[in-house]
Amino acid sequence: GIRVLEGVGRHPNTPHSVLEKLAKHNLAEVRRGVATNPNCPKQLLKQLANDRSRRVLERVATNRNTPEQVLLKLAQHSDERVRRRALRNLKRRGVSCPST
Repeated sequence: GIRVLEGVGRHPNTPHSVLEKLAKHNLAEVRRGVATNPNCPKQLLKQLANDRSRRVLERVATNRNTPEQVLLKLAQHSDERVRRRALRNLKRRGVSCPST
């Protein structure tokens, strides 16, 4: 079911080719699993940063592989939870953030 797909997306040993397919899944829970994956490729996180689901965006904002330019964009997002997570990730990297 859905939890299995989300778990596969989240698992650090899932091949990138499988993550790419799961990142296009119609259910946000599955895409969220991919965005949580600690080995998710930067390009895929960049793609997921345009997702329509706030929960997927929150996971992209917290992922350590998310490119800095994507985090800076998410730090300006209209949803406070997404902004806060992106700012926290940037701060953890020592990146000074523009005022929001």
